[in-house]
This record gives sequence, C-alpha cells and structure tokens, in this order.
Amino acid sequence: MMKSPLPFRPAGVIPACILPFHADLSIDEDSLRRHLRDLAGVDGVGAIAINAHASEVSSCTLDEQRRVFEIALDEVGGRVALVHGVYAEGSLEAARIARVATQLGASALLVFPPSCFGLGHTAEMVVTHFRHVADASDLPLIAFEYPAASGQGYGLDTLLTLFDAVPAICAIKDWCGDAQAHERNVRVLQTRDPHVAVLTAHSAWLLESLVLGCEGIVSGAGSVIADLQ
Repeated sequence: MMKSPLPFRPAGVIPACILPFHADLSIDEDSLRRHLRDLAGVDGVGAIAINAHASEVSSCTLDEQRRVFEIALDEVGGRVALVHGVYAEGSLEAARIARVATQLGASALLVFPPSCFGLGHTAEMVVTHFRHVADASDLPLIAFEYPAASGQGYGLDTLLTLFDAVPAICAIKDWCGDAQAHERNVRVLQTRDPHVAVLTAHSAWLLESLVLGCEGIVSGAGSVIADLQ
C-alpha cells in the first residue's frame, strides 16, 4: 500500500542520493536501500532528493526512475519527505514524469532545465515548461538554477517572471556558480511576496551560502557528507 507523502519544507539539509549499480548496469537494490537508510538516519535530514544528478537520472529510463522511487518510498518514505527529480528534454515528457511521481507519492518535484535550453531560451519557454509540470501535479516545485555559462541558467528577471506565472514554485536549487548572483538571488527571492526559498547547491562553499542567508542545502555531496552539512 502506498504511503501518504510527508509534507515538504524547503529548508534544512536535503541530500541527493546516489544510485549504486551492478556490473551489468542493473540497479543494486540492496545497496540502494542501505544508502537510503543511512541518509534518513542523519539528524537534521528532513528530505531526500531522488532521481537527480547524483542518481544518474540522465541515464535512467522512466521505468528505472519509477523503481528507484518505489524503493525509496518503501525504505524511508515514512521517515523523510522525498523530492522527485523531473529531468526531461521536452515539456510533455516532463509532465509525464511529474504525473507519475505524484501518483507514486512524492512530496515535491525538482524541475531541471531541458538541455536544449543551453542553445538559448526565452522567459516564455521557461514558463511554458514549468506550466506543463505544474498542470500535471499539485506538488510544490523547486526550480533548478544552473550556471549562466551552461546556457541553461535563468536570469533574475526570468526567475521573477516564472514565479509570478507558476505560483507552485516554492524554492530554487541554486547552482548558479557565481557568488554575486547567488547573493542577489538570496536577497531578492527570499524577501519577495510570496516567498521563494533559496537552497544552495554550491558544495565547495556551503558555509558561505548559509551565511548569506540560504534556507537550506540540496546537494549530491550530501549523499556522503550529510552529517557534516
């Protein structure tokens, strides 16, 4: 029987779990279960990100993503909230992933930018992508902010337009890679109405991010150092 999703709070330490494989590239389910138990057992961890960069989401089929989430839900779903990644090249596929994750019992969705955005994008394209996801799910959304150099990052004006258009977004995972832009995001987004939490993904300078005022951490490094975070 599916567990009811725990409420998600965009704050605190949210490690992104890794995904162990066997030599034939099938999922090592026993090791994954042990890993998830280790993460959920760290004091202060209130949520775990599933099917994100750290768990090789770009190489996993939707069926594999579904299985990874089912394992996480079965193993630790009653102890911590589970954030499901939405990684897709197109908006219709992103909506399909969001719909599946919601039906399975996710507490929130982490929405990646399609890689095609690296070739150029407009605010309208970004809003359209997120609207497809929001229309497919009633869960809170986290926007994944990439470095500007990747071409997939969103400028502040685009972020503000996006948040006005898609109120389901409650936070950003800020991986912008620029200290000045990061500080600006913290100061502007966390004081706007409605409030948008900034969750740092800058693993090389997490303490500095928190000093600037970030409300939490979403980081693949947390899969091995959540206790330090």
